[in-house]
Amino acid sequence: GSHMEAWFNEKSKELTTEIDNNIEQISSYKSEITELRRNVQALEIELQSQLALKQSLEASLAETEGRYCVQLSQIQAQISALEEQLQQIRAETECQNTEYQQLLDIKIRLENEIQTYRSLLEGE
Repeated sequence: GSHMEAWFNEKSKELTTEIDNNIEQISSYKSEITELRRNVQALEIELQSQLALKQSLEASLAETEGRYCVQLSQIQAQISALEEQLQQIRAETECQNTEYQQLLDIKIRLENEIQTYRSLLEGE
């Protein structure tokens, strides 16, 4: 009987030791898992803040592009208005040139007629 008992005690001790080792292993795994979970959480928070930053940068880019477009169209409108004014001024100048030319012609004709009249008077 005592032989059997000794074997049983030996086996029991082995099993207890193995179980203890497993428990230790498992608890170290548990703390590793906890650590990993913490890391994952930290990374998720980091990711969220990076995404938020990306979004705000994209929004400000869009806003800047929008402002740029508005300014550009305002400048284009101003240029169009100026071109129109220039067109009008050119047309008016053209008219004035024509009028001036006509007046000059009349003046020259008058002067010629006066000259002719004078020479007729002098001739008499």
